[in-house]
Amino acid sequence: EEYDTHDPKEMGTLLPYLTKRSEIIEIVGASDIIFALSQSGVCAAFSRVSNQRICFLNGRPDEVIRSLFYNKNNDSLITVSVYGSENFSALRCRTTRIEYIRRGKPDAGFPLFESESLKWPGFVEFDDVNGKVLTYSAQDSEILTGKCLAKIKAANLSKQRVSKFQSTPSEALGDITALYYDEEREEIYTGNRQGLVHVWSN
Repeated sequence: EEYDTHDPKEMGTLLPYLTKRSEIIEIVGASDIIFALSQSGVCAAFSRVSNQRICFLNGRPDEVIRSLFYNKNNDSLITVSVYGSENFSALRCRTTRIEYIRRGKPDAGFPLFESESLKWPGFVEFDDVNGKVLTYSAQDSEILTGKCLAKIKAANLSKQRVSKFQSTPSEALGDITALYYDEEREEIYTGNRQGLVHVWSN
């Protein structure tokens, strides 16, 4: 299977540099959804049932998503983003529920850590084992921890969208920029510089 994070028609409202095809830097699996994050900051959610793109997670035209986290403890997905309107300096965390992704409304999620001043060179890190979030505010020199929130599951879409790019196995394996292994499904997901995600299974 092959998923494409690039779609000029649907990405028309984003800032110009976000609409350029760029490499996949992170792949995260959550239930029957696979999330692919590109170097430019565009994140797309794909259904592993229908192999169709569900939606883009960029809620605003100037949103650049920097990282993703899937918390197995409460089945939630959190995005960490920066925004052009804030000179790309403030880190904003957001969690999105499955109902909203199902409806194609990822911007209907809600923000986390609003009371924290998380600006570069501050950071947000996730502890998968303990289900904790570690935030560091460089301005306050404080490190805080918190529990993750929200839920995400699969959407079941019937219509399949096929990429215009059809890679051969050697092409797909020759330019890997991100890797994710799903132990339960025994599948490997690879991302490349063209913004494509390939699924490998026995």
